[in-house]
Amino acid sequence: MHSVVTTAQSWLLSSWHVRVPFAWLEACVQWIQEEAGEAAHLSQQQVNQLVLDQWLLTDLRDLDFPVLPEGLAQAQKTQLNGIFCVQVDSFLDISQPAYGQLQKWRGTDCANDEVSAVTQATQRPWEAKTTRMMLLQVTDGVQSLEAMEYRPIPALSATLRPGAKLQLQGQMVCRLGVLLLGPSNVKILGGEVEELVDRNNMGKVLCRTLGVPEVQQQEGEEPPPAPQQGNQEMEDLDLNDAELLASLEGQNEVVGSVQDSGYGTLQESSSMSSSIRSQFSSRSTTSNRTPRSGLTHTNGSVRDGQQQMRGFFLISHLPARLVKTSTNTMWWKTFLMRTLMSFRWRNWIM
Repeated sequence: MHSVVTTAQSWLLSSWHVRVPFAWLEACVQWIQEEAGEAAHLSQQQVNQLVLDQWLLTDLRDLDFPVLPEGLAQAQKTQLNGIFCVQVDSFLDISQPAYGQLQKWRGTDCANDEVSAVTQATQRPWEAKTTRMMLLQVTDGVQSLEAMEYRPIPALSATLRPGAKLQLQGQMVCRLGVLLLGPSNVKILGGEVEELVDRNNMGKVLCRTLGVPEVQQQEGEEPPPAPQQGNQEMEDLDLNDAELLASLEGQNEVVGSVQDSGYGTLQESSSMSSSIRSQFSSRSTTSNRTPRSGLTHTNGSVRDGQQQMRGFFLISHLPARLVKTSTNTMWWKTFLMRTLMSFRWRNWIM
C-alpha cells in the first residue's frame, strides 16, 4: 500500500502540480480501497484518478498544506513565477452594478429600470467597450487573498462553482494582496465544495456586498416572485374609495334634504360671495391715490386690478361640481360675475 500512495503522490505532482500531505493521501487511498471491496482490484491508474477526484471535492482548509509563498497577502508588490493550485471560495463581477446583478439573479429585473443615460446609445465608435472583470477570493488552505481578472480570461465564467480548483501558472504580479491574472495564468481544474456552494452562492455574495439581508434559497429552486406593485396600488385605491364613500355618506346625513331643495347651496354660495366681497373691499381700501386726481392709481392698485380680473376670469370658469348644485349653476356664475364687476368698477371710481 505504501508504494501505491507514493506512486499516486508522484503522479499528482508531475501531471497536475498538486501538492497534498502524505498522511491525507494515505488515508484517501485506504478509503478508496475499502469502498471498492476486497474482490475488486483497482489498478494504479484508477487509484490515481480517484484520488484526484477526491482532492477536487475537498476543502483545502482541511488539508492545511500551504503552497503559496509565505506573507504574500501582506506584501506591497511581489512577482510570482511558477505553478500553484488554489481554491476559489467565491467570485463577483465588479464591472457591473451589484444591485442589477442581484435583481437579475432573483428574476425581478425590469427592462424599464435599465433605461438611463448610461444605457443610451451615446458611446462613440472609437471608445473602448466595457469588459468583464471578475474578482475571486482564492486560498491555498492557509493564505487567503484576492485575484483580479485585469485582462479577459475566457476560461472563467459565471458557472464556476465555489470550491473549484484553479491552477495559477506563469508570471504573475501581486499588489497589496491582489493577484493580477491574465488569460495565460489560469487553468480550470474543476471540482466544488458542498459547504461553500451553499454559503457563497451568487445571491448571498451579492447580498453581503450590498449589505442587505441574505435570501434563503435552495439550489434548483426558482427565485422568489417579485412583489406586485400594481396589486398593492389597487388595494390602496379600494381602501381610499371605501373611506371616501363613508365620508360622503356622513355628509349626506348632515345635509339631508336641504341639498335637494337647493337652499343649502344658496347658503354656501352666499358665504363664498361674502368672503370674496370682504377680500376685494380690503384690497380697495388699501389702494393709494395721488393728490391731484382720484382716478389715478399707483402701480400697486394696477396690480390689484389685474389680480381682480384674473380672479374674475377663474371664477367665471368654475366647473359645476365646485358650486355643489345641479340646477342653479348658471345663476350663481352670473351672480359671482356681477359681484366681481361691481367691485372692479367701484375701485376705479373711488
